[in-house]
Amino acid sequence: MIIAISFVFGVISLRTVRTSVQEEAEKSLKISAVDAAQIIKSRNDINYTYLEGIASRDSIFDMEVDIDAKMEILKREVARDGRFLRIGVSDLEGNLYLSDSYGDGGQIVDITSRDYFHESKTGKRSMMNPTISVNPDDNGALIVAYSVPIYEDETISGVLVAVANAWFLSDITDGMGLGEQGYAYILNSQGTTIAHPNRDNVINEVNAVEESKTNDEFKELGAVLQTALNEENGVANYSFRGNDLYMGYSKIEGTDWIVIVTAYEDEILAAIPRIQRNIFFISIGILLISIIICQKNS
Repeated sequence: MIIAISFVFGVISLRTVRTSVQEEAEKSLKISAVDAAQIIKSRNDINYTYLEGIASRDSIFDMEVDIDAKMEILKREVARDGRFLRIGVSDLEGNLYLSDSYGDGGQIVDITSRDYFHESKTGKRSMMNPTISVNPDDNGALIVAYSVPIYEDETISGVLVAVANAWFLSDITDGMGLGEQGYAYILNSQGTTIAHPNRDNVINEVNAVEESKTNDEFKELGAVLQTALNEENGVANYSFRGNDLYMGYSKIEGTDWIVIVTAYEDEILAAIPRIQRNIFFISIGILLISIIICQKNS
């Protein structure tokens, strides 16, 4: 009877501990994902606020100021601040005058096909998803474009556009994973990778959701990512390339992106074998003590 009770005690204790560890890991992953999303949102908000400050300057919103004079101001701002590769002013017809391509070469860029231009024309902050630049001056860099409306006398008179190196997103997510092996990354609304510790995944625009449609290796991962893309935040577990993983995910406010924080099950449950041994030795101890007591009483 003592052996049976000890065995049941051990099994129940181990299951309880395992469940508690998993629940705590899932909670930590969800919190980590929400925190990561807030950090990225804050970075974007800082950039927007900075650009709105530039757009509010008389020398920028005043239509009477010559475009060449505006370019000189923006070129100095780019050199002084360093966070953007170029800043430009667009009229309401979508003619974009950038501090480098126009300021140095007189080239006007047509952005009428860009969603961010049309959104900022209506008074909204907006951005272009990170993409590999086609500008030869960027040497294949990953870029992101921010845009804010330009107001003159409370009327939108144009759009301020700024282009930044988007690798800062990967720099932010590096080291955000749970445990030594865990990692974090960002997907856009289509499931395309826009930030990842393996930069090749970004350069090659890896999309596990699309890959899962033709590659069974990605089937389980693609399914959980598709679920994540449709929700605000949450947790999930899945297997990928022989590893069992957990992930927490959260939408990044102000964008159509989602940040994902992963952890390996082996690391999460690393303490279980030690706990299992402790429970075993406790059970043996209880058994031995009980035998001694029984022998004395007999």
